[in-house]
Amino acid sequence: MLKGITCTFKEGSRVGVVGRTGSGKSTLISALFRLVDPAKGYILIDGINICSIGLKDLRMKLSIIPQEPTLFKGSIRTNLDPLGLYSDDDLWEVNELALQLANMLI
Repeated sequence: MLKGITCTFKEGSRVGVVGRTGSGKSTLISALFRLVDPAKGYILIDGINICSIGLKDLRMKLSIIPQEPTLFKGSIRTNLDPLGLYSDDDLWEVNELALQLANMLI
């Protein structure tokens, strides 16, 4: 159960959720992706109550980077953009940015 959480992040920022076992990471992610609806209170993203928009619209705007590496079926391109929404150039650009970030963290 999550109680009394307030978070504010700068627009366009990337946020990681980390913590010890049992600290509420999975519960928080479940709430953000509306796997469970809040029993009390609300969650606002860009001033919009996430319970007031469709699940597809909400989930297309959020993403998860899993802790465990996973092999997927299909091409790398299909796995990066399963709905075919982005150009090859867009995908190359974001991959280059991810590589730069990874190099900064090492």
